Amino acid sequence: VRAGVGEGVVAGALAEVAGLPSHESFRAAAREAQCRAAGGSLRVADGGDAPLLQYEAFAAALPEAERGAGCVRKLQGFLPWAPVVESQVAGSPQLLHVARRLLAALGPEPGALRVWQSLALLKPPAPGGGGAGGGREKPFHQDKAFFNLSPATPVLGCWVALDRAEAANGCMHFVPGLGAGLAPVPHEQARDWQIPDDVVVGCLGKSCAVELDPGGLVLFDSAVPHGTPTNASGKPRRAVQLHLYDPAAAVRVSDAERLETFRGAPRPAPA
Repeated sequence: VRAGVGEGVVAGALAEVAGLPSHESFRAAAREAQCRAAGGSLRVADGGDAPLLQYEAFAAALPEAERGAGCVRKLQGFLPWAPVVESQVAGSPQLLHVARRLLAALGPEPGALRVWQSLALLKPPAPGGGGAGGGREKPFHQDKAFFNLSPATPVLGCWVALDRAEAANGCMHFVPGLGAGLAPVPHEQARDWQIPDDVVVGCLGKSCAVELDPGGLVLFDSAVPHGTPTNASGKPRRAVQLHLYDPAAAVRVSDAERLETFRGAPRPAPA
């Protein structure tokens, strides 16, 4: 969708995500969630949209007080601190209407939709505005490989560009030759929890870069394989991503079941 979100909403969302890394209430909530995850009482894969503040690798050498928004890789579970994104994107009647229609095509008519996960994906340029060394690659993957939900549970991804997103600064790429029928594709822990490179390489000739202007958005089934390259430009590539689902239609699975499903998924036939 080329202009799914208006200029005013984009400006408000940019201001919100820029301020969150220094927002003490959000930072405290993220620290608490991190401690709960380390103690085993919180699993991000179980949903619930727990707050998370994650920095790029190049921020590791900086004192925490010097890690500004230009060092942040992603924010999660930030909607309570971002009223523009919460009301004008996650709560947009137009978006929810379209999402309901798309989810109905994947399964039963959905009831009230909820946010399974909210992310601000900030992919900054390299420090100093150089080329190589910016926001890191997100290798090709299926979002459902990160969710403790049955692969049959309908989940819809909504990715909204807040900057001009293009190949050079790490726009979304989809690979039509992978995941036929939205079935699980094998994943492994390599640079990330990802589809193995040797599975992807045979389909890269079909890879489609989705370049968007600010406010443009892409809607996709959360089983569709996708990824984003490293930001090799001098410009940021900020985006908001939501995953929407109907809790009444959700079938929960354990960590072990999810990992077994995606580690052991059949390898796609060569393209």
